Amino acid sequence: MQKLLILIACLLIYIQFSLITFAGGPLTTYQSRSIVYKTMPITYRTDKGNLGAFSNLTAKNLTIESFQVWQDVASSNVAFTNQGELPVDVDGTNFTNYLDNFSDGINPVVFDNNGAIIDAIFGIGASDDILGYAGSAYYDAGPDAGYYAEGEAVLNGKFSQPPYSLTEIQYKATIVHELGHFIGLDHTQINDDFAGDGNPANDIYIPTMYPTATDDDVSLASLNPDDIAAVSFLYPEPSFAASTGKISGTAVRFDNSVVRGANVVAISTTDSLMNQISTVTDYFVQNTGAYTIHGLSAGNYFIKIEPVIPSFTGGSSVGPYAEDGSGISFINPVLAEYYNGQNESHDPLIDSVNARVSVSVNVGLTTSGINILANKVPDQPLTNILEYHGTPTYIIELPSEFEDIAYAVRFTPGADAKLKRTEFLINGGTNGIKGNGTLKVTVHNDTTGSLGGIPGTQIGSAINIPFSSLTKGVFNTVDLSPLNITIPKDVNFHVVFQVIGVAGDTLQFIADGGANPTNRSSSLFDAGSGLQWYNFLDAKNFGSGENLVIRTVVDLLTSAREEETLLQDNYALMQNYPNPFNPVTRINYALPDAGYVTFKVYDVLGREVATLVNEFKEAGYYSVDFDASSTSGGLSSGIYFYKLNAGSYTSVKKMILAR
Repeated sequence: MQKLLILIACLLIYIQFSLITFAGGPLTTYQSRSIVYKTMPITYRTDKGNLGAFSNLTAKNLTIESFQVWQDVASSNVAFTNQGELPVDVDGTNFTNYLDNFSDGINPVVFDNNGAIIDAIFGIGASDDILGYAGSAYYDAGPDAGYYAEGEAVLNGKFSQPPYSLTEIQYKATIVHELGHFIGLDHTQINDDFAGDGNPANDIYIPTMYPTATDDDVSLASLNPDDIAAVSFLYPEPSFAASTGKISGTAVRFDNSVVRGANVVAISTTDSLMNQISTVTDYFVQNTGAYTIHGLSAGNYFIKIEPVIPSFTGGSSVGPYAEDGSGISFINPVLAEYYNGQNESHDPLIDSVNARVSVSVNVGLTTSGINILANKVPDQPLTNILEYHGTPTYIIELPSEFEDIAYAVRFTPGADAKLKRTEFLINGGTNGIKGNGTLKVTVHNDTTGSLGGIPGTQIGSAINIPFSSLTKGVFNTVDLSPLNITIPKDVNFHVVFQVIGVAGDTLQFIADGGANPTNRSSSLFDAGSGLQWYNFLDAKNFGSGENLVIRTVVDLLTSAREEETLLQDNYALMQNYPNPFNPVTRINYALPDAGYVTFKVYDVLGREVATLVNEFKEAGYYSVDFDASSTSGGLSSGIYFYKLNAGSYTSVKKMILAR
């Protein structure tokens, strides 16, 4: 099998004075652990040129200071060594000699003086949007498998000049953030309410690894407890485990299906604004709903589970399941609530979202069994995603060189469910899709055979998808709802994929490394006794338990009792989605009490551009759509603010229109 060498790139995108980063992480995992640099110190070299209006000396000092911010964390052993300058001023004419070369031992930090390198890599005009990028490549085989090989960073000097004119400290804040990704750190959404609320003073409570701009990005040049815990977990000093504690548990739904891709936060009961540390469920071992929060000081904490913010996708993703709006984090998202000890319940009428008990942490120990029962979301269909795979690792072709003619994945719903769709990842390389064939997708009952269940009788008709409708490098979707198939709780079924065409028509699916075999994937081929289905774990097949990166989405069939309405305990104004948007975006808000509500949109000069709500509202959950093209003459690209007034409650958030 061919293996994938994955390059993790981190972009700093500048859109109308808003910084957005591309990342995710621990940027990726290998056999249930974070990918990290294997040896310390990590060496790097800096460019000889200027960074726009900043001299070479200023640019080098900013880089050195930014690396030092991470190195100064006492509980982490991450360290860096500046090996001096590159031999030349790297620019748009010679950058290929130094970038994307992960075998020269350099780890360059390049100062793109005028944005020419950014334009050459990402396309003409990209330098007006992208402040810079950082990335690392890792080994996927051999003795160093699962460790970073080398990295690189490019900073765009355009933004030191008008009309942007970023200051040195603003550059430092963004460089520190990017270097966090460089060494393997994820985004965080802690204290999201403070970002863009118009009050720069409270931005000190937002961690450096927050994915977008705040009112005052300067404060992000200093690390918060969440940043410190994250880097210490990846690169721990020997004293880290003994001087801090952990909280661990699982999150499941009413049907015992696991919660994947939800944010979990430990909040100190005595320092609730600054001392918060987070993680995401199912980060390291898939399909368990497990979470562990590392790096906690001794004391008491409240545990909060919450959905990943819908606008935090792609370049702003939080956790590994938010690549786009169809990611696992956004399918049947959890209701934000606190862990409530013995009173945990799936029923929001019994377990209020704000009812909580504190959890005690002692250094050197793990407080385990803090298991969260996710409340049912009122007035929303209960949709669940079924998935059984780890980190995408291998390319597996269909039909294969081993004469596999079909692949299948076995799924098991935790409640009576109706099939909605199946999604599968196709390799993004040149040969991901070859020819002009058709992909045949069918659903089958389960039967015994091989080492586990294999496809049996077909249920319903086949769905045929022409290759021309498929896209490389992304999850492709097949709508299963026309089949009108209902699967009972805990009953296995299979989704089968077969290529119909002529010789040479092939698709390259992606599979994990089989680090956590689930015996779910099978293939159909002749091992000497005619065509038969064999599990991937079977010695006659791959033999090491790979799992295809295929998922199925279902609607859970629930009773009327499970749809009773829960009123919000607090006022809440959510971030718009999508963001940036063009021209329509949706904003959700919640009211715990009935009252008169006004909801307005303003431009950066404070001028009112739209009134979305101006009426009496009952308590409950609401959504409002804002269409920027519906205003007089339409709105131009830029930053806008939306403001909710309800009773004594007022909240303001920022959104970006990108035409």
